[in-house]
Amino acid sequence: MLSIVICTYNRSALLKECLASLVSQRVGRDDYEIIVVDNNSSDDTSNVAGDMLKNERRARVIRETQQGTSYARNRGVRESRGEYIAFLDDDGKAQPGWVERLFWIIQNCDYDCVGGVYLPWYREGKVDWFKDEYASNQGLEKQVDYKIGLLPDNCYASSGNCIMKRSAIEAAGFFPTHLGPMGNRFGYGEETLLQVLIKARGGTIGFDPDLVIIHDVSSKKQHLAWLIYAQYLEGLTAWKAFDRRPGWRAVSRCFVEGGAMTLKALVTSTGKSGETDYYYQNWLYDVLKWPAFHAGKIVAAVNYK
Repeated sequence: MLSIVICTYNRSALLKECLASLVSQRVGRDDYEIIVVDNNSSDDTSNVAGDMLKNERRARVIRETQQGTSYARNRGVRESRGEYIAFLDDDGKAQPGWVERLFWIIQNCDYDCVGGVYLPWYREGKVDWFKDEYASNQGLEKQVDYKIGLLPDNCYASSGNCIMKRSAIEAAGFFPTHLGPMGNRFGYGEETLLQVLIKARGGTIGFDPDLVIIHDVSSKKQHLAWLIYAQYLEGLTAWKAFDRRPGWRAVSRCFVEGGAMTLKALVTSTGKSGETDYYYQNWLYDVLKWPAFHAGKIVAAVNYK
């Protein structure tokens, strides 16, 4: 059996569209279950979920009081009945055939985890300079030659669109609760560390270009300040996400690599400055994302616990 877990926090309008994309899938309802994990929402999430799923026999809404996406996902795993568990974020919309593709993966592949493509969905509109690539992982298709296959060691699936074996999640110790978003506090790394631990036990991580969702890119996330801050947060969690303990040599490398990559970006980005679809925001982001990321890594290394 397949279980689809959706964790949500105070985004009932998005959740409604997410669930609508699921209940419209053309797959027998008895073949899978839908579990919505409400992670302490204070809006009308519970009512929205209940209304959207009222005609779904194999659907449940569960409340998880421990704040954090990892707590919510782990609760969803424990409450689910399937041997395979798919995760869809509450700001995502499954594309037609998404559930059907999940079953195809189950029947034809033996990976412990398979990630899919996420593409941007501009529900509130899009600013001129924002590039789709800032909110997509579509480039991963090249890593598997545009067909389902194993990801290289340095690539990982997004938990906002993936399917995992229950046994692999349990053996790796579930999603790490010290990483990831917690309520209104943004964070990263929980999905990566889980996959690192799965790989450490001999598990396999795949990628399927035909498993596709779109996800909301809010107006807030179309600001230059947010994009750079997100890179800083990525760096801040990088050591723990990859299960590494940094020493002084690692910190030194951060200074060298950060400087080298920033210099390279300066040259490359300046060369693009004459292009009609290349705005000053793009130039600033391409240059500043590297010092922001490495600054996060340095701060995390100095304060590592």
